[in-house]
Amino acid sequence: MLFCGAGFSLDCINSKDSNPLLAKELAKEICKLGSMDEDEDLRYVSDFFIEKKPDSIDILVNFLKSIYTLKDVPLAIENICKHNWRRIYTTNYDNAIELASTKVGKIRTPISLTDDPKIYSKENNICIHINGYIDHLNYSNINEDFKLTASSYVSSDEFEESGWYYCFKKDLENSNAIVFIGYSLYDIEIAKILFKGNY
Repeated sequence: MLFCGAGFSLDCINSKDSNPLLAKELAKEICKLGSMDEDEDLRYVSDFFIEKKPDSIDILVNFLKSIYTLKDVPLAIENICKHNWRRIYTTNYDNAIELASTKVGKIRTPISLTDDPKIYSKENNICIHINGYIDHLNYSNINEDFKLTASSYVSSDEFEESGWYYCFKKDLENSNAIVFIGYSLYDIEIAKILFKGNY
């Protein structure tokens, strides 16, 4: 089983010919986008932007898509995606796993927590995007399915309450190896699940 965090995609190239941003850098860019005082707290900044600038949400959505829609990945990521993983989980919004998989001749379907596990849980060619997937992002779900704002993180048990939690636990229990790449346990929800399960 593979679990990827933000560090996994650091050297990828996005549609703006730059690297995808980490949380603090993203917060600063959203501040610039909204002509706001600079702040590094992504959840606060994005909440403020959406609440105070509702007419500019489409601008924010397009900006996020330009940052997290990737067009090239390093060879190292392609090599990782060559393997037949039981399942891939990621906290990343971007399409690094799907793009790298395509480059090595594998098709991986991106899944969000709102997708029905009954439909996909028996498949091993999926990637579950716990915090949302960039291609699924739109004006109406930016504050719900996409974990960006403080209010979208209010329910810290969202993953545990989703249908994918059972699959995640089973994958942890049944995998011969659990590989974490670029993940720092910043996401308290995942850290709590791992701690409770003594993994």
